[in-house]
Amino acid sequence: MRRRRITAFLLTLGMIAGLFSACGETKETGDKEKIPVLFSIPEGSEEKLTVTGKAVYTGEDELTGLYRDAAGSICVRRYGEVSLLNDAFQPVEWKTAAEEESPRVVYGDLELRQDKLVVRGKEIPLEDHFGEEKIGFWSFEGITYLVTVVSEYDIVNIEEETDRYTVLYPVTEKGLGDPVRAEGLTASGGVTGTDGRWNYFIDGQSLFRTDGKTLQDFGNLTPFGVSISALRGVVPVDGDRVLLLSGSNLFLFTAGETRAEEPNGGKRRNVVLGVEYSYSGFLSDILTKYNLSSDSKVEVKEYGSIEKLNLALLSKEVDMVASIDAGVLEGYAAKGLLAPLDDVIGETIASGEIFPNILDAGRINGKVYMVPDAVMLGGMMLPKTVVEEKGGRFADMKDLIATLDGLEKQSFYYHLTKEQALTNFLHNGVSAWVDRDKGTCHFEDESFIAMLELCGRYAPDQDTVFANESSGKPLFIPFRRMEDPIGYLWLDAYEDVKGSGKTTSSYGLDGRLFPSPTEKDGEFALLPDMVFGVAEYSDAKEGAGEFLEWLLSSACQDLTEEMTVNMAGMPVRIDSFRKLAEEKAAEASAYYPRIDWEKAAEDGLALYQSADHYGGLGSEISKIVQEEGLRYLHGEITAKQAAEYIQNRVSIYLAEQG
Repeated sequence: MRRRRITAFLLTLGMIAGLFSACGETKETGDKEKIPVLFSIPEGSEEKLTVTGKAVYTGEDELTGLYRDAAGSICVRRYGEVSLLNDAFQPVEWKTAAEEESPRVVYGDLELRQDKLVVRGKEIPLEDHFGEEKIGFWSFEGITYLVTVVSEYDIVNIEEETDRYTVLYPVTEKGLGDPVRAEGLTASGGVTGTDGRWNYFIDGQSLFRTDGKTLQDFGNLTPFGVSISALRGVVPVDGDRVLLLSGSNLFLFTAGETRAEEPNGGKRRNVVLGVEYSYSGFLSDILTKYNLSSDSKVEVKEYGSIEKLNLALLSKEVDMVASIDAGVLEGYAAKGLLAPLDDVIGETIASGEIFPNILDAGRINGKVYMVPDAVMLGGMMLPKTVVEEKGGRFADMKDLIATLDGLEKQSFYYHLTKEQALTNFLHNGVSAWVDRDKGTCHFEDESFIAMLELCGRYAPDQDTVFANESSGKPLFIPFRRMEDPIGYLWLDAYEDVKGSGKTTSSYGLDGRLFPSPTEKDGEFALLPDMVFGVAEYSDAKEGAGEFLEWLLSSACQDLTEEMTVNMAGMPVRIDSFRKLAEEKAAEASAYYPRIDWEKAAEDGLALYQSADHYGGLGSEISKIVQEEGLRYLHGEITAKQAAEYIQNRVSIYLAEQG
């Protein structure tokens, strides 16, 4: 299931208010089972269509809307401007348009805008409610419906989506009528379109259409270059053709009765890339660029959970896997499910063009099993003067704790709960206590127990954190990212919590990043945008290798603006990193001319090269540490007992990996 960050307050409020309500005749819906079913399409009954598709227009700027206006003309919108499309689906003339008054979706004389429904010129306000998304219109048997997707969440784990279903509201002159449900359809892609007969929607990575009786599948869109996360519109053109807007590209898809030429020209099959439940905006962008320009195509499949991705790999459904957490791929490699990349892209790995420390972080038993597209740097943060007094790093956890005990203010403990503190510490990684090559671990180490006990000093609950919130940063931050080559210079100024008597600390306002002393030799953590591996059994290693070579090439790695805009991180190529550092330094020098930016860029490079391991929370080992660590923080066991239990469980896990 997809996860979304939702607060407990919003969850409670949403449950009280009901899943959906609007002005007019709309009645509040109850739970799913109380909503009448308009029609039901059995799972697995969809017809598979053979489809051709191509990008018919590529703009320089992101396009924000696609719709057919009341006169029947197809319109495309970008920020502040709108244009009609000609017969070749090219914009005719861009004209200024008020963005807030521009319709998101148009069907005949109906418009769905940001917060209102317009029915034949009459505006009907729509309220936003927890778990509900209004996405467009469908038409069945002459009745037009507003399409909404409702998500329900676990009442305990409020980040876990437990159900998602489609609810339809008939549109009347007075507003919205009573809701009905379309069972078997989940328009999860956030866009819909209708021509009165066929109703189009996105689910997962695929385009579907239905008339309420049958369901037809256009197939996975990603090999054609469509970025699912950037979809902004679906408009039927005529018969079996449909336009899709994704990012800055317009795509035209045509459904055929006979088998059409494959998107890759029939030369070889697509490379299937399996991901858990989401992937980054940067990866989505570069997949679009790759699939639009390469003969080899990469098809993305989302599996919804790590368990389903595991099964897909074991069932040989995917050729590659990617994750935001390197621990997931470490587990696959340990089980022999991944091929050494030395055998897939050996020349690139041996070229000297990729940072050696990044390759080494993905190395197990002498072989590289994973590479990232981009990474951030992770460490801890204290005032500059404190870090400089220690020579830039701490010898071990005891050294860090002694320094923290000597700080003039201890209010930093009130900025996080105990549980949040543990998560922060673990983001720096657990490799200090695990030897993957030897299959051993040592969590009964004094430094690990000291880390658990330090987490136990933090706030007992969220109410305590809220009561001591501050507009600034606490003196000590157990986990902090560096997002660009000179980003270590932009660490936030410090302010004490309210009621402390001072606005700032006597240590000054600058912060400095330093490596977590819980790690091997105190080095920084690598925080990947995504890490990639190739399935050992795959017969598409050649195509997978071509994609990885492009991913690590200057053509991709030099997309520095896209990297920083999408918060992907820094390039893994040495020349691309230097280029980005020069660009950032040149930008900053106009505002801060007194800083030695050449030295700043070299300092950033040195920090980057010192990172030697992947951080993150996705690995099975991290999950074990969290489970037992939380038992200690909740008072169920001692820190020493937690360390013993973690040692036993991780030892068993490592033995099972072989």
